[in-house]
Amino acid sequence: MGWSSLPVWATFPGTRGFFMTDKPWYVPTPCVMVCTLDDNDVCLGCYRTADEIGEWVDADAARRDAILEAADTRMLQAGREA
Repeated sequence: MGWSSLPVWATFPGTRGFFMTDKPWYVPTPCVMVCTLDDNDVCLGCYRTADEIGEWVDADAARRDAILEAADTRMLQAGREA
């Protein structure tokens, strides 16, 4: 059994303490608890689309990285610094 198959400790925003996860990777959520969607279904807090927010829980690390890249692009297009 390699390191990547071991559970990891992870923290989650808005919670206290640590939680075990059996996922060999962990990309924390970009959620900043400003869950308001604009007319294009983009969150004004984290700049993920509603679909991206919904798929986050089951997304692997590569998909999460792609979601973060897209959110950063949206944030820059909105005139905010990533």
